[in-house]
Amino acid sequence: MTGLGELTCVGECMTETYFDLLDDLYDEYRPVDVSATRAEIDLVLAAADAEGGDRALDLMCGQGRHSIELARRGWHVTALDRLPSLLGVLADRAETHGLSGHITTRTGDVHTVDLPPGQSLSLMLGNSFGFAATREQGLRLLKRIGAALRPDGVLSAEIFTPERRSRRTRWHHTFPAGSVAKHRTWHPGASSEHMSVEICRGDTVMRTCYRQFTPDADEFTGLAARAGLSAAQVSAWPSDDSALFMLRRMP
Repeated sequence: MTGLGELTCVGECMTETYFDLLDDLYDEYRPVDVSATRAEIDLVLAAADAEGGDRALDLMCGQGRHSIELARRGWHVTALDRLPSLLGVLADRAETHGLSGHITTRTGDVHTVDLPPGQSLSLMLGNSFGFAATREQGLRLLKRIGAALRPDGVLSAEIFTPERRSRRTRWHHTFPAGSVAKHRTWHPGASSEHMSVEICRGDTVMRTCYRQFTPDADEFTGLAARAGLSAAQVSAWPSDDSALFMLRRMP
């Protein structure tokens, strides 16, 4: 592997390429923490005032840890991700826990796929919103998700914000099947950051890069309003570098 300081932009800056390369390493790179997941869903449902089970979307769900927890509480969840391998992990776990009847998996890109309407709750956690990359893409995405909510439905969105974002610039994660190294640079005027990435799988080394949209709280709240959503930040969110916002569809 190269030194972290040598990681540079490879020119494509595509989030899709990053996740395609990560693929089946994702479960080791982001292992499931059941107790943390339960605490996160506790906060989301309390802030949304939505304790009872209903219809929910888990967007860019990955291996679906939040889908599993919602289903465990009686929700009927549509779990969406563009990687079939991650949805396969979710389906297996749902079957293991006897929750298959509560979870429907769908393969697709959240920016283009038809989202089922009439949802009481939508989740976009783990900074999935940031992968929209630009203000314009972020606004379009908020409008798409808002249209899938029923009146007074809620989108729970976790975002990296400059107010809370760590100033750390380098990461190196190792696990049995490989490693992931990242190097970050900021673009304050565009409210974005650039991530150069090196993924090692055995003797294979793969490099890519992507951009993340990182608006501050005021900018994000303003985008939500333009999308017909009222936004409130949840102060108790247990993260050092991200913030949770509850966005309610306005009448």
